[in-house]
Amino acid sequence: MEKVYDVLKPRCQTTVAHMRDDRISSLGIKNIYAALPVEEPSEGFINYEPPPAQPVDAAKPVETNEVYTIEVLESLEAKCLAAQCLFEDIADLRQSVAKMWSAFEGKGVDLIPCALASNTAVDLVRKAQEDFTKEFGPETTYEDLAKLVYFPACFAQGIIPQHEVTRTKISASNPKLPYDSRVAGVAEYIMLGVRILLAAFEDVIKVNNAPILQGDYFGKYDASVDWWSLSPLGRFMSDTALLMRSLPDACWLTLNRGGVPAEDQLVRYCHHLRKGGKTEL
Repeated sequence: MEKVYDVLKPRCQTTVAHMRDDRISSLGIKNIYAALPVEEPSEGFINYEPPPAQPVDAAKPVETNEVYTIEVLESLEAKCLAAQCLFEDIADLRQSVAKMWSAFEGKGVDLIPCALASNTAVDLVRKAQEDFTKEFGPETTYEDLAKLVYFPACFAQGIIPQHEVTRTKISASNPKLPYDSRVAGVAEYIMLGVRILLAAFEDVIKVNNAPILQGDYFGKYDASVDWWSLSPLGRFMSDTALLMRSLPDACWLTLNRGGVPAEDQLVRYCHHLRKGGKTEL
């Protein structure tokens, strides 16, 4: 405290400092701190010795009576919420990939980054589906996930959803939506139209067999048209024309026994179907 006072004294007002010194001198105190009581430390405080530190065995596990268990999500509400979050993440991925290809069309991005982004997005969705099946069981398929989102949307519109989508002959001369147009937004959200096309394509791929597209049977795909500006039927037919135009070429590549130097997710998907696999999310 004395050192603090000596430091602060020059910074105080001159009159205040002199008045304080004169008052101290009038009391006959040479040191202003001499009147402060001073307590001597006790012998226990002076002679205190801390206890020796206990050695810790890092290899020995710490014993505890607490038991932690993983919460099993079995309720229907938890499944619906998880399915909604899963499709929401997939929708964000699809939007990001669509922006990449739009930039490629505008010559703002090269082809290779767009292809890598598409393949990476598929890998991310596959990983997300694996995490979902770990929580709700390996028997959870795309149809199970889609029903958790599609059925409530249909009931909200007063529509009775079908458990099995009826096979409808679709062509450029007979365009038709395979689902009710009133829930077209939800159907596109869960990719129901693409799933129906791929499910119909599964029966076509056989061993040593490749489908052949008959010209513009499903219509012509026009990349210059904004997909979102089309009607629900127009968007579905645009997807049909693009997918049915690409799948036969991908199947033809899988017939090469020597393989191809590189393959994308579409060719890999055709390989998967030839081996008896099913369409994944």
